[in-house]
Amino acid sequence: MSEALQCSSCGGANQLPAGKSSMFCAFCGNAIEKKVETNGNIPKPEDNPQIKNFLELAGNAKESGNYEEAINYYNKAIEFDIKLPEAWFGKGYCSGWSGNLRIIKISEMVRNFKKALDYTIEKEEMKKRIAQSIDGCAFAVYNLSYNHTVEFATVDGTYQEHLHRSIDVLDALEYAHSLDTTSKHILDSLVQISENLLTPIRFKDYDDNYGSLKMDGRSQEKVNTIRLKYSSILAKSDKNYAASVSKKAGTGNTLRIIGAVCVIIAFILFKSDVIFISILLGIGGIASFYYGNNMVQNYKGISDNVKYSDPKLKNDGVLLTRDSKLIENKTMLKSIEAFSGWGGAAENLGIKNAEKKLVKKAKEVGGSAVLIIRKTEPMGGVKLFGKVYK
Repeated sequence: MSEALQCSSCGGANQLPAGKSSMFCAFCGNAIEKKVETNGNIPKPEDNPQIKNFLELAGNAKESGNYEEAINYYNKAIEFDIKLPEAWFGKGYCSGWSGNLRIIKISEMVRNFKKALDYTIEKEEMKKRIAQSIDGCAFAVYNLSYNHTVEFATVDGTYQEHLHRSIDVLDALEYAHSLDTTSKHILDSLVQISENLLTPIRFKDYDDNYGSLKMDGRSQEKVNTIRLKYSSILAKSDKNYAASVSKKAGTGNTLRIIGAVCVIIAFILFKSDVIFISILLGIGGIASFYYGNNMVQNYKGISDNVKYSDPKLKNDGVLLTRDSKLIENKTMLKSIEAFSGWGGAAENLGIKNAEKKLVKKAKEVGGSAVLIIRKTEPMGGVKLFGKVYK
């Protein structure tokens, strides 16, 4: 005999089949559970032969790649007991891999995984399993979407659909990182995907005309924020990546200088009527400056964050750091700033000089630590801003 059961999400009236303690709402699809009063003797899910059978059938279908079939069996198990973490985890995994370019199911996968995490006792183990599963599926979805976009770049709407899918993928990966902050692979995925999205997709149409596809300003700002955030985290834990970032930032700065010099020489040659060479040199100089400036913009912020990620002692033990956690128990005395006339190609020397000035100012007010807040590059130099703590 069926029993009336109201959905807590939409308020819909449902009929719970006999012998079951939970079901999916017929109106909104939300999982709802019958409240059962017990005398303390709560049966274990594995003691129910029907639940055990459905989980085994679901597992076999999952291993065979029959994800829709597996989801059906996981749903049947959940209808008997809504608090089955393995059923929710399996359903989440299969949801993600059952999607396609027309309907990706990354968000659905995450929702099911969150249910698994809610109902499991082994929280930490489940977090790592979920994070690893999201990483694998999300990266695969992005690669599939990217390759499709490159192949059909000239079709209207293709790039916009790719962008929507990619944002869903990044959101899922950020959730995965929150569950397992130690996973370098998840950080790699976040950095690679965000960097790829910021790079225009170039194509050639049927008339052999070249074009490119890129994000609008708002999307670009969001993706770049993600890139900077996780690149900085990755650089702090991976010395090789940190070194490559610093090298790219330095190369960009050198290209800017070369470009500026070329433009100046081109102007001088143009005034001397060496027209052709001056034009070529000018074009090359502008291109070099533009490309170098992009590299500086892309990697300088990451490089700066890494530079002060670990505490370092300067002059009589004054602490210089960008990590606010290291000064949590200290009292702030005042804000300070320091300028050095060295910049451009001699930027490292400029930073060192500015650091010395910060240390000197900190000691003048009796400070024992300086938190580096930000760095700017005014014309002809470097300027550091910080707060003194004691």
